[in-house]
Amino acid sequence: MSESDLHSSTQHAAVADHPFPPPLDDEGRALPRLPRVPEGADLREYTAIASLSREAKLLLPTHRDAESLLETLLDKGLYLDAIRLVARATHPQRSVEWALEDVRLHGDIEPGSDDDVRLAEVEQWLEKPNEDGRQSMMDRARAEGYPCAGSMVMGAVGWAYGSLGPKDLGVIVPPPDGLASKSAANALIVTATRRPKLIGVIAPKMIRRGLEHAQMEEPEPWPPEDEVPEMEPEDGRPELPTLSKATAPAVITGPRQAEAYKPPAPPIRPATKPGEQPDQGGWAPKPL
Repeated sequence: MSESDLHSSTQHAAVADHPFPPPLDDEGRALPRLPRVPEGADLREYTAIASLSREAKLLLPTHRDAESLLETLLDKGLYLDAIRLVARATHPQRSVEWALEDVRLHGDIEPGSDDDVRLAEVEQWLEKPNEDGRQSMMDRARAEGYPCAGSMVMGAVGWAYGSLGPKDLGVIVPPPDGLASKSAANALIVTATRRPKLIGVIAPKMIRRGLEHAQMEEPEPWPPEDEVPEMEPEDGRPELPTLSKATAPAVITGPRQAEAYKPPAPPIRPATKPGEQPDQGGWAPKPL
């Protein structure tokens, strides 16, 4: 066996024994576990919104990329920070899907409970995303104050898409990057810490599922980029026709014949009375 084959087999064995193995390409080489992290991103700036623990923040200066930071967090057993990092590096909608699945699995959700109803609404929205549903869940989560995991997942939906501005503004104000993933991570952490003695069992399972979602392809853009919203007339006024659309069939006529010029008729001259001289053309009306 050649030296390169020996190195390759050793690498494969190490990958196979790793509790969180990276994906492999067609040639068996390891791929990044967090492919959405921008290359060369500053870890302090990138993870600022993730609210890492103090212990995790002390590791940032000694790591160049998110892959090595994730490895250290896992080795040190900082699983909750690993959840925050993986969620930060996951597409917003994928982070919602991840949180929904693990809250269902590990949250002991009772059928018919308030959280069950909340998660059911999220499931329906994921099947058919729409702006009204997103805004409704955002408003409800804000009004409740995010008291539980289900409300946090609804909040993640609200931060995932859409605009933060009012509808009548006519300008899209996208939510800040990372807020949806942060809300999803909070839902996962609340679920994992319900039973403190089992964090070392439940959190790694969540991380494995999160890494699967982090490596998924991005979902179709919503709303579709080529979808043009229909404009409704305001105050019930009928829509006025525009010059870009014909309002009646065109009528084609033949060439118009020019008419011969006819000079205007001369003014009618008053008849002369007996004893008056005939008008010689200098007539003008008499002043009153």
